[in-house]
Amino acid sequence: MTKLATLTEMIDRTISEILKGVGTSIPAHVLSFDPATQLAKMQISIEFIDVQGETFNLAPIVNVPVHFSGGDFVLEHQIDEGDEGLIVVSQRCIDGWKEQGGIAAQTVVRKLDMQDALFIPGFRSKPKAVSGFNNNGIMLRNKNGDHYVWLKKTGDILSENSSCTFLLKADG
Repeated sequence: MTKLATLTEMIDRTISEILKGVGTSIPAHVLSFDPATQLAKMQISIEFIDVQGETFNLAPIVNVPVHFSGGDFVLEHQIDEGDEGLIVVSQRCIDGWKEQGGIAAQTVVRKLDMQDALFIPGFRSKPKAVSGFNNNGIMLRNKNGDHYVWLKKTGDILSENSSCTFLLKADG
């Protein structure tokens, strides 16, 4: 005998299926990056599951704006294939804003769609955690940790690369 779903179960399943198509935020990684436009081709890093329980990957998302902190002064850093981070999905279509900036007309009536993704680099999975992480002040460094500029909480500034080490003590 087949058990019939209750109205509540049917509504729950329907809502769950509808929400599968709504984007909010999700981990992703870079497939390619264009330094001239600061747009990336991204791949969502979590498998999706269809109504039959089969897993699949969404198609890559193209022309995704990449976050770099700043306004008149910018924290610029390298973006490479495989870099991880978080995709945030805009409430509305961002096509017009990407092209002209400012307050842009909504060129397509689209809501919470993965095509309107923005990428915040730096969120990392455990396998890609920063090795030798120093929880002391702020450091700009390469992945290996052998080239860096480090402003320590003491006020000391330490810089090192393959050629030399420079230390500026807080007391001068």
